[in-house]
Amino acid sequence: MRIRRRKYSVDFLGRVLSEHVEELTEDRLGNIEEVHAAAVYPCEACGRPVEKVVDVRGRCVECGRLCCVTCAGACSVCHRPLCGDCRFGFAEKGVSVCAECLVRLERRLARQDRLLKEKVAFDRAMAAYGQLMRLLPPGAVERGSISEVLAHIAQARLARRLSRTAGRIEKEEDDGCRLLP
Repeated sequence: MRIRRRKYSVDFLGRVLSEHVEELTEDRLGNIEEVHAAAVYPCEACGRPVEKVVDVRGRCVECGRLCCVTCAGACSVCHRPLCGDCRFGFAEKGVSVCAECLVRLERRLARQDRLLKEKVAFDRAMAAYGQLMRLLPPGAVERGSISEVLAHIAQARLARRLSRTAGRIEKEEDDGCRLLP
């Protein structure tokens, strides 16, 4: 006589996640043998055993593998699901992002670094122009002298630089979207 009991755990697509088999057999001499066997589905992303449907979290948007509770994560910017292999992180912030958002963040960081360098250069130039204007005030020098010509040149250069900076600031403000929450 043989008695077999099987228990399956199936995911939403009908794939078997785990199978538990108990088998009870009795031979002609009256000996009873009991066998227990269990097979579980390994997570596609990390290889850990997945026994319950609730342990499956979804597919990674980068590689398309199913993720379990242990390895599943989400991009901190776009909130799409990611497996542990496809996440890139910023340790000091505790943030993980997908490859697409990482490229955008790196581009934004490069832009911010460039703007900071331009701001430092502009502040230095303004300090130099300020010192030059103190040395050569436009109304305090005699008319027709070299000092008056130098003061007018310094004013023209300052006005040109300010107008270029104002134009750049207006253009940069249009591109100022926030990427991190």
